[in-house]
Amino acid sequence: MGVIVWECDNQIAGLLDLLNLRFGPSMQVTNPEDRYGGIVEMVQLQKEFKIFRKGRSLRDCVNVLGLAGFQSARAHNRWLDLLDRIPNQEEIVERIRANLKSDDPKPMFFKAVGAAKGRPVLLAAFTQGRPLPYSREAHIIVSIPMAPIPPDAPPDKPARRAKARRGR
Repeated sequence: MGVIVWECDNQIAGLLDLLNLRFGPSMQVTNPEDRYGGIVEMVQLQKEFKIFRKGRSLRDCVNVLGLAGFQSARAHNRWLDLLDRIPNQEEIVERIRANLKSDDPKPMFFKAVGAAKGRPVLLAAFTQGRPLPYSREAHIIVSIPMAPIPPDAPPDKPARRAKARRGR
């Protein structure tokens, strides 16, 4: 997947951070009525706008929430292309939807993991637990496999391939 993002791969961590802030634990406050942001806010947005639903791509959901970055148009577009190429993105959208609809929604944590060598299909995986040593709550962890750019790959090839695939 690193081939898709190409020279913008140094921005992947920040793009994952955007997802993790939106889907992470809500801010702990004294008055429960003041608790907002994070997963609590996402539950409300889902109720009102049905962002995550069958037939909608992960790419579109992330884009409509403004989680594709804004500092670089190239990184923005390539991040969306990367998300669009996750073979089980429908499962990711469904897991998010089900979590937001549940009686006890859990914070979610998105992370990049190394792709297994020799695996032709890069599927996102799901686990539960505390994603960081300082996490207080259990999360649903979404692991997105990524591979480095091959050293002999020509520049800009991913951009041409993505444009051709989208028909632009």
